[in-house]
Amino acid sequence: MKLTDTELDREIGRLNSVISDENLSFADKERAIDLALESTNDEYQQHCIAMLHERLINEFGDF
Repeated sequence: MKLTDTELDREIGRLNSVISDENLSFADKERAIDLALESTNDEYQQHCIAMLHERLINEFGDF
């Protein structure tokens, strides 16, 4: 399934909020990204979401 542009924008915004949420563990944040990756089979969309995983690791380290 491919997300619409609006859905992708919304998902990226949501994931950015998840990454910034200090009440969530690293594992919870990583799981949210994994679930988002599973929500699309479009290579470009998966790349956009995977970039958020890189942000997570860069900002909070890989525990």
